[in-house]
Amino acid sequence: MLFRRHTLLQFALIAFFFTLFAWSVNNIMVLYVKASPLCWSSSTFGYFMSAQTTVVAASTVLTLKLLKPYVSDAFLVTSGVISTIVGYALRSIANTTAMMFWSIVPLALAGLPNPVLRAIMSKLTASTKQGALFTVIGIVEIISRIVSPILFNTLYPVSRTKWHFPGFCFALTAGFAFLSLFFLIPFFSGSNKEYKVIPQKEKSEDCDPLAFG
Repeated sequence: MLFRRHTLLQFALIAFFFTLFAWSVNNIMVLYVKASPLCWSSSTFGYFMSAQTTVVAASTVLTLKLLKPYVSDAFLVTSGVISTIVGYALRSIANTTAMMFWSIVPLALAGLPNPVLRAIMSKLTASTKQGALFTVIGIVEIISRIVSPILFNTLYPVSRTKWHFPGFCFALTAGFAFLSLFFLIPFFSGSNKEYKVIPQKEKSEDCDPLAFG
């Protein structure tokens, strides 16, 4: 049981890394939209980012509010990952302003994985280990924020000038998101029951995390 719990926690942490890493592609967004064929102005880019932030934030809040009592955490995370894959795959081939704005629609649920994965990891961790867990999460966030700009800022000029595929970074992002799906597979194994909620007193006494299963 302890081995299974630790294994699930590792899978959740890896999936969290890939979904967090995927969102870091926004670092090259300005370069992408200001170059040909889009050639956006600063105001158009501002409208785009405002629309994306509004749609993703509103969809995340409403989905968690309305669906959380009825569907599993794994289903929410998977929906968000698939949303990320489709949205960035579409963005990787977008060559018009309309296509770029339409790419926001499939990204509507892309904000789900990170908060739900945090909840999953918290449920898999004993109450006495919560501090250590969020320390590790913080380290993962720092690593992704350091590595992803270096990767994307290096690949973007090459993909535009040599590979003639300026949307490659978005396609790579969709690939990272797709990879995270493999680490979510264990959360669909076993029974169809969602995490069993252990009362706080019981949890603090025997340090048993919420079991998946």
